[in-house]
Amino acid sequence: MKERNCAGGGVLSPQEVLSHTGGYTIVRGFLGSFYMSERQVMDRWPGCVRVCAAADMYEPEIVEPLTEEFLTACQPSFQAVRDMLADRLSLDSFDAYIEAKRTARFEPLLPYVVPTQYFFEDPPWTYDDHDVLLDAGAFNGDSIADFLKLRGSKYRRIIACEPDEMNFRKLEAYVAESGYQRIRLLRTGLYHRKTELSFRSGSGMESVLDAEGAVTIDVDTVDHICEGEHVSVIKMDIEGAEKDALAGSGQTIRKYHPILMISAYHKKEDLIRIPEAVNRLYDGYIWFFRCHKPLAIDAVLYAVPKDRMIHGYI
Repeated sequence: MKERNCAGGGVLSPQEVLSHTGGYTIVRGFLGSFYMSERQVMDRWPGCVRVCAAADMYEPEIVEPLTEEFLTACQPSFQAVRDMLADRLSLDSFDAYIEAKRTARFEPLLPYVVPTQYFFEDPPWTYDDHDVLLDAGAFNGDSIADFLKLRGSKYRRIIACEPDEMNFRKLEAYVAESGYQRIRLLRTGLYHRKTELSFRSGSGMESVLDAEGAVTIDVDTVDHICEGEHVSVIKMDIEGAEKDALAGSGQTIRKYHPILMISAYHKKEDLIRIPEAVNRLYDGYIWFFRCHKPLAIDAVLYAVPKDRMIHGYI
């Protein structure tokens, strides 16, 4: 690797790092490294005294820490969510996720990771050729790509919402290149009412609502955006604004009981407040929990109406 300036310092080659006597920290910055234990990383890099993850350094507005104090104070609420989970994988994943968040050690998660997020093979629920998918937080089209890989053209419509300008341009390009039809793109965020909000336009997935953000974006409710549509699947990954968006989804959820796929790792209270918010709207869901990265992010709550469950699964 050629040396270059980086934040006032330099970049060392692997050989130069290994030549040091020790005392350095390894930061896991690529996905493959998370499938290695800390011991394996340290064996690979003699002299390493600490292994941490890039996710440990997320800004609190992006991924809020789940502290021991908060876990203790909210233990009955966390237990109530665990008691709702419908299968063994959900229970084991939930326990491993909490342990990983509590200790910052990710090895307990490894046996339970489901690599594809949201639209993975062989879920406990069914899809339908008439499904209408709302992709809230469509990013660059990555989740739509997984949905199309799983379902092909077997859907009625896809509605994709993405407020960040750069991400939206990438989303437009992906949809145009995909050749698929019946995909409606909206450059808007989701919220509990129609308004304009300040927004921090970041790099890639780090765009987030921020009162001090330099950009103003349009936001709207799920109920207004999807008015007249029989929405049957809602995927929601909007950087901590999920609870606000659910507050604007009441009519849609009560009327159509869509499958819900809601990211639950941005805010420390997401795992308990999101099920509470959903159950106030419709209490007939069956709940699942999956982890989609071998670190304590990309944790998703899945709420499935009984009539969409695989027969005999539970």
